[in-house]
Amino acid sequence: MKGRGDGAPELRLAADYIASVFKKNGVRPVGDNGTYFQSFRMFRAQLGSGNALRVDDADYTLGSDYVPHFLSPSNNVDGTLVFVGYGISAPHLKFDELEGLNLRGRIAVVIDTRPQADDFSSVFSRVDPSDSASLQTKARNVATAGAIAMIVVQNPKIPNIRIADSAGTFRPDYPRKDVPMGSVEDLRNPRIPVIFLSEQAARRFMPSLRDVQRRIDDSLQPQRMDLGKRAVLRVDVQRSAFPTQNVVGLIEGGDLRLRRELVLVGAHYDHDGEHQGQIWPGADDNASGTAGLLELAEAFGNGGKVPARSILLCAFAGEEKGELGSQHYADHPVVPLDRVVAMLQMDMIGRNEEHGADGTLLLERETAEQNANSINIIGSLFSPDLKRTMETSNRQVGLNLKYRYDDTPENLLRRSDQWPFLQKGIPALFLHTGDHPDYHRPSDTADKINYPKMEKIVKLVYLAVESLANAGTRPAYVNPDPLGLR
Repeated sequence: MKGRGDGAPELRLAADYIASVFKKNGVRPVGDNGTYFQSFRMFRAQLGSGNALRVDDADYTLGSDYVPHFLSPSNNVDGTLVFVGYGISAPHLKFDELEGLNLRGRIAVVIDTRPQADDFSSVFSRVDPSDSASLQTKARNVATAGAIAMIVVQNPKIPNIRIADSAGTFRPDYPRKDVPMGSVEDLRNPRIPVIFLSEQAARRFMPSLRDVQRRIDDSLQPQRMDLGKRAVLRVDVQRSAFPTQNVVGLIEGGDLRLRRELVLVGAHYDHDGEHQGQIWPGADDNASGTAGLLELAEAFGNGGKVPARSILLCAFAGEEKGELGSQHYADHPVVPLDRVVAMLQMDMIGRNEEHGADGTLLLERETAEQNANSINIIGSLFSPDLKRTMETSNRQVGLNLKYRYDDTPENLLRRSDQWPFLQKGIPALFLHTGDHPDYHRPSDTADKINYPKMEKIVKLVYLAVESLANAGTRPAYVNPDPLGLR
């Protein structure tokens, strides 16, 4: 299917195929209008002709000094600049730069990402379901405080994508596999104009930027200040929207009382697609997990061994663009989320983890042979109950279960479709065989899959789903104390 790129016609053909397997196995459609499809709209963005930034009497250059964020709405604003540090409101971390702040009619200036961003041992670098340091969360919070726009200054402490490179992603000919995309209905999208500004450009109106950042990082105390400048900002971002879909099917449970509850199993079926005749097939990422989902449809379907609770199978689109399909489902569930007892995500379950040593990512060198029978279980930090279920089920399978990626610099926990469900308070795990040299390359082909191991992994998921669907109690969700994480 030419790599199943988001927005490509082949992705819909893949969705049709998944739906046909669901139907063949008696999995009930629970999508729109009695179909298997939950439709939503994604978009890619282009820059219009009406972008401009002036601070007092100084004009800034689009594409070198600044660039709009691709999720930004279009609007023209005029207001004074107020520096609000990183723009983070995180009372649970005892750090709130917006508390009591009135930004009505003003433009908020924030540093990108988070304090102490170059130190993974910092509490601000640890896994945090509140997403307090994300651009979308910052934009929402400063807008709630009254801001009419947000200027995000590139963080001087960590490498950033160059402004020119970010501007290049708006070109119509930019490769589909790399172009940022959004979801039209995404509740996280900024409501106010948002631009990225280079550090060098920001120091033209805030020469003390690095000193102020150092004070924040050292003291963890807000350093808010009126910059005494007035900005005129015009943002013109044009969205080209297109329809896409998740594929959803239900296997109804056998217990009259418990069938209202369900275990959700997910896998994303999109990948990087095609560019100039080159295909990124994504055999491991994530045809492997999708194949596992289809095997579960066969194993549980057609009136086979039906457990007490129901099972919802979800093939998500838009994962490669930021978990857009799973986020859409989490915001618009076909069954209320309070009925979901657990979520299991299969994403890259077909290979053996293989990588060199990386001190920044806290990784030691590992060979494929070392991981020939290994699977990473990610997310157990949020549910020890769910971890126990996996371990009990694995007694019949014999895989080597690894729990090392819940909270690491690679940030794997938030890089697949279980993350929106964890943020909603649902116990969820990400099953993942790990990185390898073919990750996101045209060489991720089906002949390299470790099929015997992949079979064992899907058996493990089957047994875990069966156990969760028949259990007398639901697994508990634990919101870990970030100040206690080590």
